[in-house]
Amino acid sequence: MFNDIKDIDTSFFIFLNSLGAEKYDYFWISITQIYFWIPFYIILALILVKTFGKSLGKRIAMYAVFLLGVTILITESVRMIVGRIRPNNAGLEEVIRILQFPVNNSFFSGHAANSFSLTTFFVMLLCRKSKWYVLLYLWPLLFSYSRIYVGVHYPSDILVGSIVGVLLGGSAYKILKRNSLLNNPT
Repeated sequence: MFNDIKDIDTSFFIFLNSLGAEKYDYFWISITQIYFWIPFYIILALILVKTFGKSLGKRIAMYAVFLLGVTILITESVRMIVGRIRPNNAGLEEVIRILQFPVNNSFFSGHAANSFSLTTFFVMLLCRKSKWYVLLYLWPLLFSYSRIYVGVHYPSDILVGSIVGVLLGGSAYKILKRNSLLNNPT
């Protein structure tokens, strides 16, 4: 049964990866880079300050950085335990497009976990102000798919990373709310 799931995962990866075309490579290589998203991070910081004021906005931003650190720690710990080889190193070189060559383990996707944890946290934090904030989920969706496009993650890596990220982001928001930081901006 596990081998069947693995085979389906590999087949789905090959299919999604094969949808790529050279004319789109630059776009997806850019999307997968953390630096590409710096303007997005700046806009989020400005939204926090505008919504919550400078003092509380800065504290929430620091809390988000802490959330990111926890997410990275969990992701890297699971990667060391599971030890799944990335598709670009799994003997699939003849049938997939490889645009990046990371050497660390694959399961689960840090890009997915990190972006979904932060997005979930910010959407839960801001959704009372406007339902449009749900569009922030375009970031982790693009960011995560880019990892399949460039040949470094299986779909299950992305799926599990996304689920872990949503759970961590939601938990972080609930902890923040329970500790009354949002209600007592002192």
